[in-house]
Formats: sequence, C-alpha cells, structure tokens
Amino acid sequence: MRNITAMTTGATLKHRQRARTRKRVFLLLLPIMLFGILFVYYPFIRTIINSFSLVNAKGSIKGFAGIDNYAYTFSRRDFLPALRHTLTIAAINVPVTIIITLFLAFLANKKRKMSPVYEFLFTLPMAVSMSAACMIFKSMFSPSVGFINYFFGLDLGWYESKETALTAIIILTIWMGIGFNFLLILSALRAIPDQIIEATKVDGISPLRRIFKVQIPLISPTI
Repeated sequence: MRNITAMTTGATLKHRQRARTRKRVFLLLLPIMLFGILFVYYPFIRTIINSFSLVNAKGSIKGFAGIDNYAYTFSRRDFLPALRHTLTIAAINVPVTIIITLFLAFLANKKRKMSPVYEFLFTLPMAVSMSAACMIFKSMFSPSVGFINYFFGLDLGWYESKETALTAIIILTIWMGIGFNFLLILSALRAIPDQIIEATKVDGISPLRRIFKVQIPLISPTI
C-alpha cells in the first residue's frame, strides 16, 4: 500500500513539474509570439486582404476589387523585369550570405577574451533598420562624397545607373542578412556536443575535414 502511495505521489509530482515547465516555456515564448503576430502575421494577412480590395492613400479599404489588382500588376510592362531582378537578388544573396556567415561563425566559434566584441560587430546589422541602412549605403556609394569610389579610384553612380544599381542593392541585402544568419549558425555550432569534436581530434581528423564532414552536416538543419 505504501509503495502504491509513493508511486502515486511521485507521478503527481512529476505531472506538476511538467505542468510548471510547460507554463515556464510558454511564458518565455510569449513575447516573441506576440511580436511575431503583431509585426509579421498581422501585416501579412492585412496585405493579402488589401490585395483584393480598393485602398485609398490612407490605407483604408473602400471596396472589393477581386483580382483586378493582380491583373493590373501582371499586365504592366515592368512586372517581368522586376520579377527577374528579384529572382537574381535571391539567387545571389542566399548562397553568398550563407558562405559569409558560415565563415564568420567558424571564426567566432571558439570563445576567446575578445569574443563578445566581434560577436557584437558581426550581429550589428540586426540592430540597423532597413531605412537607416539604405541611407548609409547611399552615402557610401555616392558618386561625389562616397568613400567606395574614393577608395577604389572609381567614378560610378552606383544607385543612379542601371548597370550598377542591382549590384549595389545586392551588397546591401547581403550585409543586412549577415547578423541574423550569423547568430543562428553560431548558436548551432556551439550546440554541437564537445565529445564529438574531441573524438574527431583523437581520431586525427584535420580541422578542414572536421568542418566539412562533421560540423556542417550536424548544423545542416539550421542552414
């Protein structure tokens, strides 16, 4: 009888502990959930609704448009060039950003005294809004006062010329994506158990082979 009582008490305690853990996890996730709903999902749903509506300059819905907005967009002469440029940016941005952030993450993986400093520098793009970054890059690539032309001895109007505007935009989008991707990949690298890394060292696996045969495959879900 005592054993049954003890088992029941133990099961009850475990159940309460699991319930407390679930509540704690929920409370920890609540801020980012609210942030995501407010700034990601609500604008997305609102945009979908607006795309089927007549909307004035103030953003107020004045009527139902059906697919007229889409028909107008697809019939514009500049739609296909815009789509082509968007796909070009994505095709270059994604692999280049991953390669750069992988390099930075492996560089910062081992904790040193100066780790907080360069980790902050690598994640700094996350703290800069898109509008502020656009203003900074417009100044940097300015044909008259920008230091990019001065440093490389060029005379280009990067954002003013159709030959170079796409390149300048790609550079901007890559820089904007480095911070968040670096944070994710660095976290995944540091989550690899130390025993696995030690085992590769004992087996005499070279650092380069360890990166491509062990570490990158282990963090591939994050990538």
